[in-house]
Amino acid sequence: MSRLFIIGAGFSKAIANAPLAKELIHSIYEYSLDKDELYSYRHDTWDKDRESFHKLLEHLHKTIKPSMKYLGKKFDILNKDFKGFLKSTNIEFICSLLDLYLKHPFKPEAKNVDLGFPIPLLEFFNVSELKSALSFIKHTLIELLMEENLRIKKEVFAEMANFFQEGDCIISFNYDLLVEQMLWQRELWNPFDGYAVSKFPRNGNEDVPESKVQVIKIHGSINWRSDRLFDPDLKIINDHPFKDKPLFKGLNIPESLHDKVKYRTYPLYSHVITPTFMKAPEYKWEIELINTAMEFCRKADEVLILGYSFPDADYITNLLFSQINKDIDLKIILWHAHPTDANNFYKGISQKFDFNEDKTIYERTKIEDWIRNNFEYVYYEQQQKVIKELGL
Repeated sequence: MSRLFIIGAGFSKAIANAPLAKELIHSIYEYSLDKDELYSYRHDTWDKDRESFHKLLEHLHKTIKPSMKYLGKKFDILNKDFKGFLKSTNIEFICSLLDLYLKHPFKPEAKNVDLGFPIPLLEFFNVSELKSALSFIKHTLIELLMEENLRIKKEVFAEMANFFQEGDCIISFNYDLLVEQMLWQRELWNPFDGYAVSKFPRNGNEDVPESKVQVIKIHGSINWRSDRLFDPDLKIINDHPFKDKPLFKGLNIPESLHDKVKYRTYPLYSHVITPTFMKAPEYKWEIELINTAMEFCRKADEVLILGYSFPDADYITNLLFSQINKDIDLKIILWHAHPTDANNFYKGISQKFDFNEDKTIYERTKIEDWIRNNFEYVYYEQQQKVIKELGL
C-alpha cells in the first residue's frame, strides 16, 4: 500500500511548537528586538532591513487604527494597540501586499516619463524599503525554523518518526526540517536522493543508504540555499548556516571557510516560497516539484493529512487534490477548537473535492494527542458511536 502524507504547519506546531502562519509576524517582530549582537558583523544590512520591516508594520497599524471605532467593541481588541495588531496580522496578508507592490506597482501612464507612483496604501515607501522588509521577513522566518529555535517534544517526535515506513511519500508545505530529521534517524531518507526532484552530490557521504521515503517540499526548504539572491539552481546545503556542524547528525560537510558564529550570515538566500496569494513558479525545479507531487497523489492508496488547514494562499492544493482518487481512504487529523468550525471544515473539504465520505475520517484532535493515542481515531469513533445511537 502506498501511503501519502500531506503535512502542514499544524504538524510542526504539534511536534516542536513552531509558529503557525497567524503567529509568524508577531514572532518575527519579537525575534528582531534583541538580536543586534548576533549581526554586529552585518549591521549595515541588518539594521536597514529591520528598520524597513518595523516601519511597514507601524505604518499599516497607523493606517487602520482610525477605522477601529467603526468596527465596534466586538473587534476592538484585535487592533487597539500595536501588539494586538501584530498578533492579529497573518503573514499571508503582509507578504501578499509586498508582492503586489513589488511585482505590480501602481503606475499611472504618462508620456516620456516614469512617475513611479506607489499604490496608495504605501505612499510613504520606496521600492528598496519594501524589498528590505521582505528580505528581513524571509531571513527571520528561516532562522526561526532552525532546530535550535524550536522546542522539540522528544517523545512525540520519536513516536511520529516510528509511524513512518518504507515506501511512504510525503508532501510538506513546511520549510523546517522536522520530517527529514525523523526519517534520517530511521535511516529511511537522506538529503541527496530523498527530495524527489534531483540527485545531489554526496560530497564524501557515499556510504549513506539510499532513501526509502521521498519528501516533496512544495514551498521550498530552509536547507535549499544559494550563495546569491535569485539563483535559479536548486542546491542542497547540509551544513548549518550559523554553526560549524551538519544539519543532519553524522553527515560529512566541507570545512568552514570562516567562523560562522562570529560572522553570522545575513541575509540567508534559502529557496523558500513566502506565504503569499501571488505564488507563481519561477524556476524549472518548482515545476518539477509540482509535477512530482501530482504523481504521488495519483499513485496513493491512502492519504493522511496532518495539521494542514487548506489556507487560501495555497492555490496548488486544488491542483494536487484533483489528482487523488475520490474513493481513496482519506484521514484528516486537524484541531478545531469549536465543533461548528470543525463540522464546517469537514463539509467544505468533502464538497469541494468530492471524496467518498464513507471512506473519510476526520479526527478533530491535536496531532500530539493523536500520536499519544497510538494513532487511533478516538474522536471519530466517538462521533460514529453517537450517530449510530441516534439512528442518524
